[in-house]
Amino acid sequence: MKCFSLLLLVIISLIGFSQTKEEICKEDISLHLNFLAGDSLKGRYPGTLEDKLAAEYIKSSFKNFGLKPLFKDFLQPFTILVDVEPGQYNSLEFGEKKFKLEKDFIPLSFSANLTLATEAVFVGYGFDVEQDNFKWNDYENANCKNKWVIVLKGFPEIKGENPLTAFARLRNKVTVAKDYGAAGVIFVSGVKYEKQDVLSGIFYDRIGADSGIPVIQITRKTANTILGGISDTLKIEVLEKQIDESKKPIVFDVSKKISAQTEIIKRTATTYNVVGLIEGKSSVLKTKYIVIGAHYDHLGFGGPGTGSRNPDTLAIHYGADDNASGTVGIMELAEILCSEKTNHSVIIVAFGAEEMGLLGSKHFMENLPVDKKDISLMINLDMIGRLEKSFTIGGTGTAVEFDSILNTISTETQFFKSPEGYGPSDHASFYSENIPVLYFNSGIHTDYHTPEDKIEKINQEGMKIILDFVYNVFKQTDKSDNRLSFKEAGSKTQSKQQNLKVTLGIIPDFGGAKEGLGIGGVKKGGPAEAAGLKKGDIIKSINGNKVGDIYEYMQRLSKLKEGETAILEIERNLEKIVVLVQL
Repeated sequence: MKCFSLLLLVIISLIGFSQTKEEICKEDISLHLNFLAGDSLKGRYPGTLEDKLAAEYIKSSFKNFGLKPLFKDFLQPFTILVDVEPGQYNSLEFGEKKFKLEKDFIPLSFSANLTLATEAVFVGYGFDVEQDNFKWNDYENANCKNKWVIVLKGFPEIKGENPLTAFARLRNKVTVAKDYGAAGVIFVSGVKYEKQDVLSGIFYDRIGADSGIPVIQITRKTANTILGGISDTLKIEVLEKQIDESKKPIVFDVSKKISAQTEIIKRTATTYNVVGLIEGKSSVLKTKYIVIGAHYDHLGFGGPGTGSRNPDTLAIHYGADDNASGTVGIMELAEILCSEKTNHSVIIVAFGAEEMGLLGSKHFMENLPVDKKDISLMINLDMIGRLEKSFTIGGTGTAVEFDSILNTISTETQFFKSPEGYGPSDHASFYSENIPVLYFNSGIHTDYHTPEDKIEKINQEGMKIILDFVYNVFKQTDKSDNRLSFKEAGSKTQSKQQNLKVTLGIIPDFGGAKEGLGIGGVKKGGPAEAAGLKKGDIIKSINGNKVGDIYEYMQRLSKLKEGETAILEIERNLEKIVVLVQL
């Protein structure tokens, strides 16, 4: 903590005291970038000391610029789940054989903490899929009630477009196993799936809910030891080959008990939104707010489960473009707007934990410091540091007035307009609440989510061009007494889910319910709205099949067909309600 305090003193001295600022300054852009995307912040992974240091840097800047805090000391804290790890109570036994944790077996991140001693059933790849003229059911001749099921990872090869690939996620296979009464799941990799007989390790998959049953992975050597208790000829590599060649399931009982105990420790941490206010001067508009935001977090050292495109490489993911560039952008805009008289009040927000699923902006919207109906516009800056020939403005269809506003701003740099309000960044949290949004982005590149997203590759002159444009958009909006007219522009969630023939038309709330799937929003004109579903409802089951998390929800949807009436059990204000949804 002593080193932390000393570094903060250095930060504050670097920032200095705010003076009147008339334009975007490349020297300041360079100063802020060098700190936020430098070695010392180690990739700004949410919940780390370096993440807090980034938040303190932004906070100190806001304070020196003259912004006012909307939360205590500018910081809006929230708790995140950052990692999972095996606890001390993990064991696996078969007969007299005791296996070793992380050598022979390992619990998966979504395993429940339970003890189970029972017989097992080998169920091949563990599918139950029926689509059009294709059918594959590994459970058709299996009695799995209150037993372990042993399941191969992956899928058999099918000529043409393989309908099984969309259902090969481990969580999906666990859901199927539970539907057939299994009390626990044991995964193992065949030779085709994994040539080296190694465990894949344990990492957090960003979904907090566990599966409700113990789930473990074992090596082929461990599996063959267990299967050898039935027959010397039963080996995983042989079974995998037989299923792949015959294109038929193989099912058999393992009549001896497998005993296991699983314990997963979930590690939480605190991260922050950094929020400052510039009070408007207009007696009419100072109670109306324009939000300008960007996320400041990134992927740390990368690794499995972080979103890194090089998950096998542990190295600093600097995130200079994603999104130190946007964070520097809102800091520059905050400093300029503080030195001017704005009509609207302006909320400047540096969001935390965007890379974990827009967690910071969702928390902000659920715990607003002002009335939601008083927010006129949200401007989001995400990856504005690699301008080449053009940049993109998303959300241009979310307000009737946007085209006329954008057409009044002159720039020699080409830009493209994208009308859709939804996008993979923090503005989506505002659009889902019927707030007009504009999303500025200089484009994707091959360094995205890799250690190569470095400061030296940032086009600082290009950043200034985009920020000058954003400033002019703000000024055009700020001078008008008329509120922007919100217009729905595209879906409020990802438009299409692979291999789903139907959709309910909801926005899932990933961080809400501990059991079930919370509804974060309802799409206008969709089946959910017609059935009376509301934001805040929690889906507990579909057609009598339990929904415990987003994976189980998707699995249930995959079984539904257009024209069908689905029976949903939901929880609303702690009361259970049954709703019929016409698809």
